[in-house]
Amino acid sequence: MDEARKIEDSPEQEVERPSYCFFRRGGRSYYLPLDNLKEVVEIKEVFPLPLAPDYIRGAIPLRGTVVPVIDLAKIYNTDASAEEPNMLIVVEAMKEEIGFLSEGLPGFTGSREIPEEDIIDINKFFETYMIREDI
Repeated sequence: MDEARKIEDSPEQEVERPSYCFFRRGGRSYYLPLDNLKEVVEIKEVFPLPLAPDYIRGAIPLRGTVVPVIDLAKIYNTDASAEEPNMLIVVEAMKEEIGFLSEGLPGFTGSREIPEEDIIDINKFFETYMIREDI
């Protein structure tokens, strides 16, 4: 009984909540803010988009929307042949959905020691790399 009381009386330790989703592509890790994460899906088939830049692998239909599939290995010139991507990390940016190819299931971390160059600012990425209809 005394042992149970000690556990109940002990202050709860602060648990670090994950704030980033991380995944691998082309031998490199990338981190996305969890606030932007929509879902993770297994890739079945990617439909090519004619005349799209090489970093846009194509698109997939997902719950009534068309989601562009982005290959970060093409943007960051990493070894895209390391492993065939089988997952898509779907995020929301500026009220649009985009997907990043991943070589497996993502992980989650709350670490504050992530290299800045490995964190993807979704809105900045969207503005820099996405093709817009109004251009």
